[in-house]
Amino acid sequence: MALNPFQSNQTFPLSNTPFLSRIAAQQFTANVAAKNYLALGFKPGYALQASELNEIQEIMYMQSTLTSNMISNWVNSTIMNPTDGVQVNGPGWDGVTPLSTDQITRNGQTISALEGWYYIQVPSTNLKHWFYAPIGLGAITIPNTASDKVIGFKIKEYNNITVDSDSALYDNSSGDYDFNAEGASRYTISIERWAVNYGDSSINNSVADNISNFAPLCKVNGTTFRFYNNLLF
Repeated sequence: MALNPFQSNQTFPLSNTPFLSRIAAQQFTANVAAKNYLALGFKPGYALQASELNEIQEIMYMQSTLTSNMISNWVNSTIMNPTDGVQVNGPGWDGVTPLSTDQITRNGQTISALEGWYYIQVPSTNLKHWFYAPIGLGAITIPNTASDKVIGFKIKEYNNITVDSDSALYDNSSGDYDFNAEGASRYTISIERWAVNYGDSSINNSVADNISNFAPLCKVNGTTFRFYNNLLF
């Protein structure tokens, strides 16, 4: 299940009255796209919502839970069992790390990123956040002539999600929304597409992505594919 270690319609300790954290509803409510709110931005002149303080805690616990699960998922393959004598480092490298190795599948020269959680270093800040990709990225085919090429995700940042685009950010302390009480802004990111650091006629219309604009996932040399920590796949 792609939401692991969480469940659909997940609840958290501070979801209920009187705490009213919205994190579980924002991330796990059935038939609603995950909002992936990563941080709250408090603005001078606006009242602080109690639910927002609770949401900060639940974001922290959710992210730490995912990090612990990532380490558990990767430790046997990345640290304990190097396969070809090349040093393999742990998960959480500078770039993008899937929660589990099986989220990235390979068929010959074609790789696919499946639905699930990805630990992403944001290029502009170097901060690392968990992001849930609800539909994955589909497939990209890398020519077998590629040499020392870097493949990753292009990241788009939204710095200021407000009540103008999400009315659920109004104060909810009464159990309903007070449309006269605007709350904090939210910071989020999204994954736009596959990105590569070289130009090829079959990829991105021969345009090479600047390495600073995307989060690296793997390196390719011909038919050899390695995650960015040197693990073969």
